[in-house]
Amino acid sequence: MRKLKLLFAALALLVSVGMQAKTDVTSTYLKDADLSSLKGWGDPGKTAWKTDGAVNVVEFWNWSTQFNFSQTANLPAGYYRLAVNAFYRESWSGNGTNNNMAWIFAGETTQNVIALNSMSDLSGYAGSNDLYRAATAFSQGKFSNEFDFQVTGDGTVAVEIGFKGTCPNGGWCILGPVTLWEYTAADYMEDYREKVDIAKPLLAKKMNADVLQALNDAIVEETTLVTVDDVKNAVKTLVAAINNANASIEIYEEAKAILDAANTFDTTGQEKYAADETIAAIQTAYDNGTLVSLTDAQKAAAQAALVTACKAQVQPAEGAYMTPYIVNPSFEDELTGWTNNGMAKQTNASFEKAGNIYCEAWQPNGTKGACWLLQAFCKSQGSWCDFCKTFCRR
Repeated sequence: MRKLKLLFAALALLVSVGMQAKTDVTSTYLKDADLSSLKGWGDPGKTAWKTDGAVNVVEFWNWSTQFNFSQTANLPAGYYRLAVNAFYRESWSGNGTNNNMAWIFAGETTQNVIALNSMSDLSGYAGSNDLYRAATAFSQGKFSNEFDFQVTGDGTVAVEIGFKGTCPNGGWCILGPVTLWEYTAADYMEDYREKVDIAKPLLAKKMNADVLQALNDAIVEETTLVTVDDVKNAVKTLVAAINNANASIEIYEEAKAILDAANTFDTTGQEKYAADETIAAIQTAYDNGTLVSLTDAQKAAAQAALVTACKAQVQPAEGAYMTPYIVNPSFEDELTGWTNNGMAKQTNASFEKAGNIYCEAWQPNGTKGACWLLQAFCKSQGSWCDFCKTFCRR
């Protein structure tokens, strides 16, 4: 038997393997993969369970020493994906989050199985020691565990594939049918093409120049991708470039919204806004493609610049009478133009007031210091500004 050399090739970034033209080689290399008889496995003594849906499961519980449920597959050199429905419950007292006590493996490659409580709709599928509901969940694709691995060597290589773990003190491990796929460079190429289709529309969007260049460089000619490693590395690089591009695009869209806020002003307000140091810096970085991020301080400064520009546009002089610039300042048009939180219009005529309508809010006896801040809509420049009224009851 040739010496086994197994290299783990897990994809750190999820790729759409389901779209690839992978070849199912389960029946070629594995025995009793559906767990119908357990004859192909090194059965440690537990019992198979078959549901009405013909989905078989094997359980392991209260094992203080490590169990090993496995078989040896003679695999040609190449790339494979092992898929198993399985989960782990750490104790009788609850589902828990610990899943490091049980794992699936292929040779030296291992992956912890999913914890029982990892599924949001758990209650409908698996409870304490309920094999039927667990198997039903497996039949619907729940608790899927998958990883990629590579087999290297001449001819065929003996690879141990299976399920190991320790389930002490009420711990419960459960395993469903096993599937094995084989991949070629052409299979992985489909995923690369899918990522290229995602990347190309992004090239036309505004983003950091270096990020854009990296995205463009990540789209390579398919003729340069010869081996599986070539394609997988290209996919990994392209996915990272897409993620960076989307993040940069979001930042640039936020910056554009800040810069476009000047369009609500007339010439006086626009000049005041553009002259602000923070706005000018954002504009320069945006135009040059050097914008990397927008800090909270920059966002706050941009908001302050907006208020300053608003004042510059509508306030003719310091201390000038500004009431006419507020929409519906006396509430005679009810609450039009105001952001309201807990206030209501009133027309009580038993006391003297200006106009017919006023706004009020009542608080229970003993409540003091309750205030409401209402922000006005400025008529002249068409956006919110810092003219407001505060109502308090003490």
